[in-house]
Amino acid sequence: MLTLYRRGRIWHARGSVRGVKVRRSLDTQFREEAQQRAMEIERELYSGKRVRLVRWKDFAREFIAWAHPGIAASTEGKYQFVLDRFGDFLAPTIAVQHIDPATVSKYLTQRERDRHPTRGGQVGPEGLKSDLRVLHRVFVYAVNSGYLEKNPVTHSRRGSRSRQTQPFSREEVEAMLRACDSGPGHGLPYALKPIILTFLHTGLRISDVIGLERKAVDWAGKRLVIKTRKRGTVVSIPMHPELAEALRAHLDRAPGQLIPLVFHTARGQPLTSLDAYLRRLWARAAVKGGHAHRFRDTFAVRLLERGASLYDVAKLLGTTVAVCETHYAPYVKELQDRGQRLIEMIPHA
Repeated sequence: MLTLYRRGRIWHARGSVRGVKVRRSLDTQFREEAQQRAMEIERELYSGKRVRLVRWKDFAREFIAWAHPGIAASTEGKYQFVLDRFGDFLAPTIAVQHIDPATVSKYLTQRERDRHPTRGGQVGPEGLKSDLRVLHRVFVYAVNSGYLEKNPVTHSRRGSRSRQTQPFSREEVEAMLRACDSGPGHGLPYALKPIILTFLHTGLRISDVIGLERKAVDWAGKRLVIKTRKRGTVVSIPMHPELAEALRAHLDRAPGQLIPLVFHTARGQPLTSLDAYLRRLWARAAVKGGHAHRFRDTFAVRLLERGASLYDVAKLLGTTVAVCETHYAPYVKELQDRGQRLIEMIPHA
């Protein structure tokens, strides 16, 4: 039989169950919850199981060690961020076994008040869904490891994507290129125009542009061969003549010929501030709603408008046909008109 007692504000349990001595914190200041947890301990000990409460910090280290061999560095970074942020929300003494759907809901309420460290905006719906996807994966491991009976992440639409496809218009592209031609200044780097052309003519994600290496440029084959950071897919993208000319001119005049990166700082470091540079450029060019992923939308929609198949676009983007069909096909009138023409060409029965 276990007896409850308080030490400071926290309830503890002590006693003996089937000869097993128990003396531990129940990690709560509420008596009703403490009684429930004491009953769980007694029930598990009567069933012959030994209870080992695992603190969140220890569990987070265990999960990362388990996941590390099979995930990309960027994915591990996202996992670690969410684990740390969730741990900051939890009380220091709370165990994994005590996390329930109500805990996750309270976390989301607090999380949506966070502000982006550089942009200053609050966390939006997609940011919360991203956290939920990570937490759901983390708690799948917790359930499989026997720490929990059920996954506390119960939100049904955590995998949905509400971002709309938003290709840049021709006028917006021209405004950006004119802003690049007006000179660096205003906190913009010297190489911004070749960077913009790289985005427009390859559809690469911002992480792949930042990490683009010189060895990825196949001058003989006139293409870029890149292993994408998000999916680890190798893509081979033919170089548009305008891009090839801009890259050659950039690499000829860029400082530090031995630096492996195509785009880098004056000290040869990765251009990690690229997102900030792009936002300054969009402000100068009066482009509203600018986002790096819109370059990817622009590349895909332009290809489809010029007769590329969904398979062609998927191969060049390093994604699946299903993703391309969902995000890009509805925005291309040419695909709809082509279907109409094909139907009209079918002979009469």
